[in-house]
Amino acid sequence: MFSNNIIDIVSIGIKGKFTKETCNFITSQISNYDTWDFIKGLHIHHTYYQQGKLAWEYDSEALQTLCWVCHENLHKHSKIQVLDFNGNHICEYTNCERCYGAGYFPEFKHVQSGICFRCGGKRFEELI
Repeated sequence: MFSNNIIDIVSIGIKGKFTKETCNFITSQISNYDTWDFIKGLHIHHTYYQQGKLAWEYDSEALQTLCWVCHENLHKHSKIQVLDFNGNHICEYTNCERCYGAGYFPEFKHVQSGICFRCGGKRFEELI
């Protein structure tokens, strides 16, 4: 049985296969006023990373919705702030100059799962 907790839903999708049953559950209406709009090509950009937080545990203020092109351009020209567990600034990461912080290339998923050969999936210059 599925939980109504969004963290549980995302965990199920990440750890297991994202099944049709999971998709139907996530997109089902809770009331007559609920609707889901799907827009392809949108990315969620984290304006910072914080130690100990999973991708879905960030406050809304830390997230930006961008199209793929704008997201890639942002990663090409900016660094990512890194915070410790308490929210204190510790450093900034520079995105890999090949994959721009993605760590992989989806269009090459048939070759070693699309992993970026330059950074090995680590995404940041400082981690190479």
